[in-house]
Amino acid sequence: DQSFTKEALSAIERFIMQFPQSEHLADAKEKRAVLFSKLAQHAMEVAAYYKKRGRFKAAVERYMSVESLYPEALESAEALFLAARILEVELNDTDQALELYVQIVNNKKDSPYIEQASTYLGKLLKEREELQQP
Repeated sequence: DQSFTKEALSAIERFIMQFPQSEHLADAKEKRAVLFSKLAQHAMEVAAYYKKRGRFKAAVERYMSVESLYPEALESAEALFLAARILEVELNDTDQALELYVQIVNNKKDSPYIEQASTYLGKLLKEREELQQP
């Protein structure tokens, strides 16, 4: 249950909005990042559970929720990458997998997943090109 985490996050958000000039602003933002990470990690655990149970679409949706709800969390790039892998390997949806790999490469510059995403992106683009040749 993440209700306490969400309550703490709400309180920090209110503090940031009410006291944008506070000397404690940097600390509040740091704590907010930690809470976003905690919520993202929980969503990642749920997604992994779905994947383990063979519920691939549910896993992809949960991984994608990490990016939509916590895009600045470090876990967001991993979530996109894992969603892309499921889409490519388990659901055979290479179009959406390509989109996610591109999103990682273009928007997650500091991510440890950028190299892997770039590799898979190149592989899929090459396969697509080979299929289109007469």
